[in-house]
Amino acid sequence: MENAGVKTVSLMSENGYLDESVQNILVIAGSGNNGGDGFVIVSELIKLGKKVILLLSTSPEKIKGDARVHYTNLATLDFVTIPISQLDETLSTCHLIIDALLGTGISGKMKEPYIEIINACNKANLPIIAIDVPSGMTGDEGGILAPCIHANVTISMGYGKIGSLREPARSHCGITEIIDIGFPRDSHKDIGDEIMIQALEYDDFQPFPIKRSSDVHKYKVGKIGVIAGSKGYSGAAIMSALTSLKSGAGITRLAVPESIGQIAEMAEAELIVSYEKETADGAFSRNALDSLVKLVKWSDTLVLGPGIGRNDETVTLVHQILKTCNTPLVLDADGIFAASQAQSLIKSYKNEIILTPHWGEFKFLVASVGDIWKQAQSFAKEMNCHLILKGAPTIYCNPTGDVFVNSTGNPGMATAGSGDILSGLLASFIAQGNDIEKMIQLAIFLHGTAGDFAAMNKGEFGLMAGDIIENIPDAIYEMRGL
Repeated sequence: MENAGVKTVSLMSENGYLDESVQNILVIAGSGNNGGDGFVIVSELIKLGKKVILLLSTSPEKIKGDARVHYTNLATLDFVTIPISQLDETLSTCHLIIDALLGTGISGKMKEPYIEIINACNKANLPIIAIDVPSGMTGDEGGILAPCIHANVTISMGYGKIGSLREPARSHCGITEIIDIGFPRDSHKDIGDEIMIQALEYDDFQPFPIKRSSDVHKYKVGKIGVIAGSKGYSGAAIMSALTSLKSGAGITRLAVPESIGQIAEMAEAELIVSYEKETADGAFSRNALDSLVKLVKWSDTLVLGPGIGRNDETVTLVHQILKTCNTPLVLDADGIFAASQAQSLIKSYKNEIILTPHWGEFKFLVASVGDIWKQAQSFAKEMNCHLILKGAPTIYCNPTGDVFVNSTGNPGMATAGSGDILSGLLASFIAQGNDIEKMIQLAIFLHGTAGDFAAMNKGEFGLMAGDIIENIPDAIYEMRGL
């Protein structure tokens, strides 16, 4: 508890949260361990010369255990304790709120005096730093009770909390900072069936994991095959294929039904387009199999599925490709729908297979959606596949059961074509790198980074998938440190 309080204040100082403009600080504290952290924070802030006001949610007599020790230690220090009746008046004079009210173990309904305290703090238009979790957030489930603190920063002890990665709690956490308070390195080894989730962050990709020598040529830096599109859905095919080029692939061949071949050729001069046999409604015909198998064998990595539709012949064609081919495969969109009808073909695929469903498509693959982290992990292990569950946030599970969650991206990326772009990024990076898991992680992270760049330029509401594509080179440029 002492480590938590001391290191919290140290981090706040180092990150500029306690600059000269921040003098009057309100600490709201409960009677439990979260409140105990808050009492240590009060002491440390006083040492820095800050004026500290403490609001207790309970009477001092109800403070127990280690929290009681640290509350007693405050007796000789110079600070102000206020009752709830003075909260609004006090907030009008403060510069910062420290939330040490409630911890991770809450459940049920929010009660008074917590309702009054939290509502007043949220309305005060002051920066709020939450200790471990914002008060009102359920630590594991990612839910919130009403009301819940809207924090600008959440400082989490030892490890981040799984709930902070999920909505609606994620939106209440603001920036999440994690501090080391002395947990043993093996403190998570006995968590049993619980999931250890790793967040993907910028430092995970430093130095940039794709290297390129000065004497390479286009056939050495990624030959990408894309089987995508149908009448009315040429955009999905074009965006996936174009993204592979924008992210460094040397050459991309796009196979589309013949009726949209000319559209694809006109979209980008750099794309090589093959016109494939089609059904009466403009989807891939089963008669295209021989031609497509040749494309698969030529490719270093294959994308299969964006915009191909759900025609019975096309579904049969996807099954045949899964049975006969052994190129690393990114299976997306309608390709996932087709594979969901013969899931044994996923498990028996002869090379690495990466599935990229969003929530709706994931429901094709499982009987019912429960605990999303565990269900995604279980599916990836059972099917011996790489599963990327697109959403806010995007989750990646590898075949051995490791779970990763992305930290980049924004709500503006909830737009048609965003998933097609991810499929192109995945194929490109997998073809260029040696470590497939690292390349998958890089594609997910950079997809969100390019989206963040696009949002800075266009705003979230006006963001379109094409804006994400245009920002991919800049995102790579930044990550390479050039």
